[in-house]
Amino acid sequence: MSPRSEELPRRRTRIADRINALVWRLPAPRRARALLSQLVYRNPSIQPERVIETLLALDLAGVAVIVIGGWGIDALLGRQLRSHSDLDLIVDQRQFDRAPGALRGLGFTLWNHDPAPGAIGE
Repeated sequence: MSPRSEELPRRRTRIADRINALVWRLPAPRRARALLSQLVYRNPSIQPERVIETLLALDLAGVAVIVIGGWGIDALLGRQLRSHSDLDLIVDQRQFDRAPGALRGLGFTLWNHDPAPGAIGE
């Protein structure tokens, strides 16, 4: 893959991240923001190398994670069954504050942080 063809998915992701940052700042119920986010955000496939790079960065930052979802199934089987556009992780709440800093070094941004997840009335 040429450097130019590798840049296109990154550019799309950066644009989608910026749009989602705006979506998550809307004065709307969380569920409405989540649905709107799904409409505007289409992430390119994550390559296995990127998953490993992400897990290593979190490990180096002292953040223990559990891989769930599609990549979790693939990890259990020892092979990739299909392409994945996200990486689902469970992080211990006591270690969560270290995760964004570790991921920021890889170019990730925290765009859908909900300071009160599961708050009543949303």
